[in-house]
Amino acid sequence: MESYINNELQFLSNSFDFVYIIPYHEFSYDETKNRLRESEYTNIKVLKTNVLPSYSIFQRVKRLFDTFQILISEIVLTNQRSQTLKKIKTLFYRIKHYHAIARKISDFVNKDNKTRQIYSYHYWNHDGVIIEKIMKMRFRFRPVKSIARAHSIDLFHNDWPKGFVAFEKIKLNSLDAIFPISQLGLNYLRKKFPKDISKFHLAYLGVPDEWIQFPKFPSKPFKVLTVSNIAEIKRLHLMVEILTHLPKEDFQWIHIGDGIEKYTEPLRRQIESSGINCLFLGHQYSKEIHGYYNQHDILCCINLSYMEGVPVSIMESLMHGIPCIATNVGGTSEMIENDSNGYLVDCNFHPVDVAKKILALSTNETKWNSLSKKAREKYLSHFNSKKNYEDFYQALID
Repeated sequence: MESYINNELQFLSNSFDFVYIIPYHEFSYDETKNRLRESEYTNIKVLKTNVLPSYSIFQRVKRLFDTFQILISEIVLTNQRSQTLKKIKTLFYRIKHYHAIARKISDFVNKDNKTRQIYSYHYWNHDGVIIEKIMKMRFRFRPVKSIARAHSIDLFHNDWPKGFVAFEKIKLNSLDAIFPISQLGLNYLRKKFPKDISKFHLAYLGVPDEWIQFPKFPSKPFKVLTVSNIAEIKRLHLMVEILTHLPKEDFQWIHIGDGIEKYTEPLRRQIESSGINCLFLGHQYSKEIHGYYNQHDILCCINLSYMEGVPVSIMESLMHGIPCIATNVGGTSEMIENDSNGYLVDCNFHPVDVAKKILALSTNETKWNSLSKKAREKYLSHFNSKKNYEDFYQALID
């Protein structure tokens, strides 16, 4: 489901002989929901881990020993010991499950890759790092290098179970390097773990350059675009409140992305009762999203999340030269320079204030053109996938 890794497949394919993508939480794998378009790259495969191995009595004893070993390490290393002890039962079962996944992956690696140099890359600094830790402890997994990206929820915010970040120091000790995707994340890690500062390196994500030409100032009805999953963190219900403060006949909200019924249905009911002009296009792949940008005149892109890393949707907006209005959370301020290539708003904004910014954009063509030009320049200097990913994989290999 992590569709944004599609942007890296070309560079993964070019940098390595073989690439195996491991979705370690796919309990009931459904190929129809696979958003990784790896088929065009013959050296990229997805390893399905939803069918986990069974354990003999002897293997269960070894798993119990490994689980307690990691738990004791966590209790010793964590700076949130009281919270860890409260969650000890939950952590115990988490590690047991990780152990089964670690065994599944190790069986595959040891069978088919005995003579190859293996590099381990975690897209998130999350559960996968602990799974690899168990592979190293119990299953003789010996990668050349182990690294992880660090985004937002795996860096600043409470991991699951809620209340604290689990295994933080264990993950750090297990990795050769951590690549935060924002300067904010880099500064956070350097401050929190000053003794390990040499392990931390900034590595922005990126999107491919699908730009055709500078967009022209749009006409009515002005299209306001959001691109995201429909989830609580994205706060799309606030878009409805914003648009109720704008003339209904002059503005249209376009949303690209889908989500689970728990969030989609209440949003649909809210939209229907508001009477605003809205079009939901559902999930689309990157090429389709870029196609929409190139075929339509868009006034602005909106991101209302209360928590972010460095949003790919904003990178895509910048690449196409579309001004963006976004909450000032996570690394968003590293992408949007207020009143230069877009607008930053406080996380606890009032819908009227955002509506005023949208309305002002729609009535000032000169300002809009200036923001558009600066948006494109920001993309070229910071978020071009070709440069960012080639540098990233070369750093991994070096």
